[in-house]
Amino acid sequence: MKKDLCVIPECYVDTNLISCLLGGIGVNHQKGCTRVTGVMEKRLADRFAIGVIDADKVTPGYLAKLRKVAGLQHLCVYKSDIRPHYIITIHKAVEDFILDEAHKAGVSLSTYGLPDTLDALKKQTKKVGSDKDSRFKALFGKLEDVGEVAALKELLMYLRSEGYLAQEEQVVSILAGEDYV
Repeated sequence: MKKDLCVIPECYVDTNLISCLLGGIGVNHQKGCTRVTGVMEKRLADRFAIGVIDADKVTPGYLAKLRKVAGLQHLCVYKSDIRPHYIITIHKAVEDFILDEAHKAGVSLSTYGLPDTLDALKKQTKKVGSDKDSRFKALFGKLEDVGEVAALKELLMYLRSEGYLAQEEQVVSILAGEDYV
């Protein structure tokens, strides 16, 4: 499997989501937001990188060094002014994001063998195997062209394709799309 080391999600289900939105490529999974930012600051200091973290618990110090560029209800994009780095935060956490976007799309998670409540969903997403769980893959396939999931997909595709040449104005434009709210 092809792997993109510049795309760094923080948890197992985030890894599944980001991989699905990028057409099934592997990504650089790190366990926890401080590990994501640590990889960005140390190993990828002078390379293009996209971190994807939840905005729910710990705010890593590196995020304070970045500037907020744009945001939606669940997504915020931050950019470094000195490094080719972007961090996308998912508010409040990926489980809230999944449930809200599925609800907006009229999709029941139970159709995919997944629970429809936050606490029960968290029990599924915290499992090590949720990064490859076919139930989540099927759900994300259904949601990939809907609302903020579609915005996240377009944003990731743009940043990956442009890399060092990505323009802040285009990031703002992507998240300003009327289809995403």
